[in-house]
Amino acid sequence: MAEHGVVRAALLVSRGTTPSPVADEVEARREHVSGEAALAAGAAAGARLLTPEDPEWPAERVAILAAATEIGVAGVAEPLALWARGRADPSVALRFSAAVVGARAASGYGEHLAAEIGHGLASTGCAVVSGAAYGIDGAAHRGALAADGTTVALLACGIDVDYPAGHGRLLRSVAEQGVVLSEYAPGTPPRKHRFLVRNRLIAACGQGTVVVEAGARSGAANTANTTDLLGLPLMALPGPVTSANSVGCHDMIRSGKGCWSPRPRRCSR
Repeated sequence: MAEHGVVRAALLVSRGTTPSPVADEVEARREHVSGEAALAAGAAAGARLLTPEDPEWPAERVAILAAATEIGVAGVAEPLALWARGRADPSVALRFSAAVVGARAASGYGEHLAAEIGHGLASTGCAVVSGAAYGIDGAAHRGALAADGTTVALLACGIDVDYPAGHGRLLRSVAEQGVVLSEYAPGTPPRKHRFLVRNRLIAACGQGTVVVEAGARSGAANTANTTDLLGLPLMALPGPVTSANSVGCHDMIRSGKGCWSPRPRRCSR
């Protein structure tokens, strides 16, 4: 794309005349992808396709990923395009934003505080960014919605796929009051690796990330690590010392990653 431009690159891919490194990446899907069909499916779902040339493109947040890639940080490539469903303009909503993430199997303590944090952030005009999952993510979105604030959900599936299925109504509410985003084409099902890929967008779309509950190895911990790699503020909420759900948060605080102050790696007292 950088060498040939978007239109020419798409034509070369469809013809199967790309260099071998590109061909290896696209061959499995090359004959099964139709841009026209994707646009039609997106329109049927009430979604629009955003590209870097679009006024709604969240250029400031995407630039963080591009800058990290340029200095050799792996796995944080900027998206080529984003599907958007909702009333909010992502370029405006993400100018003042914070990500709130955590465990799917959250405790009552975690969900209560995630909702309070989401409500408090939204009440100040800060957009709440999360992944629309069960547990902490859903509670943070609901807290922002209850404050009549803006919330942004980033999906690991197509923009027209309600995942998890039990959050279909929540996603519709997010679209009415904020915006749902995905870099995956309509109809793309959720897969484990897509959640890890999606997490870099959650990390980049907030000016900082708050982890409410997280296991030692979890999606929330992955988002936290990416936030740290991008040089953005990372904050973790402590829980009961006996809580398995808070092990990841306690590790972040203990290491200095999850207790941000203007002086990096030092906790404010």
